[in-house]
Amino acid sequence: MLAYRLFQGFVFILYLFPYGWRKRFFIALARLAYRFDRQRRRVIRQNLAFAFGDTMSEERIETISRACFDNLALNMMQIVENHHSTPGQIAEKITYENLELVEKVIAQGRPIVFSSAHFGLWELGAVALSSQLRPAMIVYKKIKNPHFQEYLIASRGHLGMTSVNTRGAVKAMVKRMREKGAIAIMSDINTSRKDGVAVDFFGHPTLHPRTPAYLAAKFGAVIIPAFFHTYDGEHHIIRFHEPIESPNSGDEEADILEMTQRQAAYVETAVREQPELWFWCHRRWRTDYPEIYRR
Repeated sequence: MLAYRLFQGFVFILYLFPYGWRKRFFIALARLAYRFDRQRRRVIRQNLAFAFGDTMSEERIETISRACFDNLALNMMQIVENHHSTPGQIAEKITYENLELVEKVIAQGRPIVFSSAHFGLWELGAVALSSQLRPAMIVYKKIKNPHFQEYLIASRGHLGMTSVNTRGAVKAMVKRMREKGAIAIMSDINTSRKDGVAVDFFGHPTLHPRTPAYLAAKFGAVIIPAFFHTYDGEHHIIRFHEPIESPNSGDEEADILEMTQRQAAYVETAVREQPELWFWCHRRWRTDYPEIYRR
């Protein structure tokens, strides 16, 4: 409770200053963390080496590593910003590309699975989808401090996003699909063998979450890949890609594999275009290739 009270006091003081000052403060925290957090720096290098081999210069690796810390800090800041933002203020920060792809599915009244990644300012992009297009549900893992967890859920919830815990998530997702609603799933996380399907990802067979494809196969949902780009740190783009539908070939597992591979390809393409925006400090391949993190 004390830690949360201190956090509330910190936020109060933070909002005595303009947005630009708040942003510079979080970037300064990121630079400090980069200097002292050797473990995350090592994981970033291990992931980059696994994904790109020896094709990157030392200078490029360091640039991406620093950007990863900056981006994580800005997403933490965005959680606080969301708590104090209105849907109109969120809308002012976002430009949409290929919005007609989403509008068509919404007009059809079909359930949607937004398949995305920890890429760019995902905390802004996620609430933008919910407050501007269609209220979405996300699944979260319980964190240790219940007060911080409530704060996180509230910062998303008042902008239209529903959060459900991993326990009982299946029932909630099925209900949302039957109601023709929307779910947002980060499909770039490390996945267990039980919950994943092996696809090609950066040239390596890699387990990828099967949930979006399963929901498309079972409930006729449309998977819409969506990624949150920025090119100058101020103007943010939600880029939608061609919807993924179940082939309905009669072989459900084959259909799930095909749809999951297409999602993984979209993630890889986005990351290759702007590697600075991905969450490289996550041990993405620890289930498939744990040995890369022992080096």
